[in-house]
Amino acid sequence: MEVITLVGKQNSGKSTTLKELIMQICLPQSVIDIQSAYNFHSYIRKAYVQQSSLKACVDKYQDVSIAFTHNNKTIGITTLGDDVNKVANIANAMNGCDVFICASHPNHKLRMALEKQKVSFTNIEKVYAVKCESYVFNSKLAQCRTNVRQQTVNEIINLI
Repeated sequence: MEVITLVGKQNSGKSTTLKELIMQICLPQSVIDIQSAYNFHSYIRKAYVQQSSLKACVDKYQDVSIAFTHNNKTIGITTLGDDVNKVANIANAMNGCDVFICASHPNHKLRMALEKQKVSFTNIEKVYAVKCESYVFNSKLAQCRTNVRQQTVNEIINLI
């Protein structure tokens, strides 16, 4: 399994960016169920997507986990990143995926946590989240945030 981690400080938009990635590359009919991931309350099951919509499922929780097929690969994504041990647990549950994408803080020891959970991975690619900040709302800043987020999503898509 290849691991791609979106690295950034707290509140830098990692979860929002990964949710945007899910919305751009996951088709509702491509969602697959991984039973070992069912115990995570924010895991999006195929039945949930069929009963509702993918967007409603993604928007329901602050952090989500999902597995789906994309370009003949099985992709697992979790937006969790605050607790490296939880990320490693979900990675372990999704160990059958070709690619696992997650969020991480710069100071977290993701590789060590994955090894501790005995997650089999070939490589860890890091993509860094960039945060645009301002104390005053500015339409140009809002566009900057959107552009930076889309650029990050594109960079992750290119790694898949």
